[in-house]
Amino acid sequence: MVTIEAMCRYIKNKAMKDWKESNMNMIKESINSVNFCLESCERVPKRAINIFAPFIVEKIGDTKYQAIIIKLADSAAEFCGSKFVAT
Repeated sequence: MVTIEAMCRYIKNKAMKDWKESNMNMIKESINSVNFCLESCERVPKRAINIFAPFIVEKIGDTKYQAIIIKLADSAAEFCGSKFVAT
């Protein structure tokens, strides 16, 4: 569980550069890698999901990211509950 959180922090800090939109494809693939972790792991801590919460809230209306963000939110809701994701 700690490694999933560490991976999420690494992706946010290195690959996504704090949500800077310099490379849209890089952000999409980073989110897809987190989605893959959520789909293939048995347990995911809420702290790992919480790392991507600001990005999800900020970009949910953006058509470029909307499909992958909805998929990320659905996967997160399975682990943490829909109330946590909605909050």
